[in-house]
Amino acid sequence: KLQRLCECTVAMPTWFCARSLFDGLDGFCEAGPGAPEDLEFFYRHLRAGGSLAKVPEPLVMYRYHEQQQSRGVSAEAIWALRIAELELSFL
Repeated sequence: KLQRLCECTVAMPTWFCARSLFDGLDGFCEAGPGAPEDLEFFYRHLRAGGSLAKVPEPLVMYRYHEQQQSRGVSAEAIWALRIAELELSFL
């Protein structure tokens, strides 16, 4: 359970879920640029009893680029969300 608080939990483009699960969790938060919406969704998924499984073969190829939204997410925003998750799930 503590794994969710590690530095790199799971890179967003490397996981997928059924649309019904995504919709059932109300999708991503719409806080706008700079919000770690993928991490926030991931935490809601785990709190709702969701799980992860490894697919042994590569299904996607991911590349970083200068215009990607995640470049605008500050370390402070990510840490604030991690602390909130720690307080909510463990304290």
